[in-house]
Amino acid sequence: MGAWCTDNFSNDIAADWVATLENSKGVKALMAPIERIHKFTGYLQIEECSEALAASEVIAAAISSDYSVAPENVQTWLNTKTGFIFAKKPQINKSHSIKAIEVVERILNESELKELWQDSDEFENWQGKQQSLLAKLRR
Repeated sequence: MGAWCTDNFSNDIAADWVATLENSKGVKALMAPIERIHKFTGYLQIEECSEALAASEVIAAAISSDYSVAPENVQTWLNTKTGFIFAKKPQINKSHSIKAIEVVERILNESELKELWQDSDEFENWQGKQQSLLAKLRR
């Protein structure tokens, strides 16, 4: 995984996923990585985790109105009416954040991504970012 820093948008996998989200027409694309992990019972791989954490950040930004970690193209996606059915913004609600919380907690508990960060000098920083994400999702 090409990671530039510990935040959830600063890696190649998340950047690719955000590009996919940008071209989507609604919440289904946003929830896809979260739903995959939510339904999956096996060991969580880096790619799935990275996408789900980025999706969780988008949900957290929508729920908390805190866009500070969201890239500009994510902010545009959250606030743009163009391209959505009947010119509506994506409808993100508490049920989305509940699933995201469960997924983030699972990634923090046991995943290949957690192990990767544990083997680095930045594990505590990465863990702190995930705790901050969880706090936003719980608002």
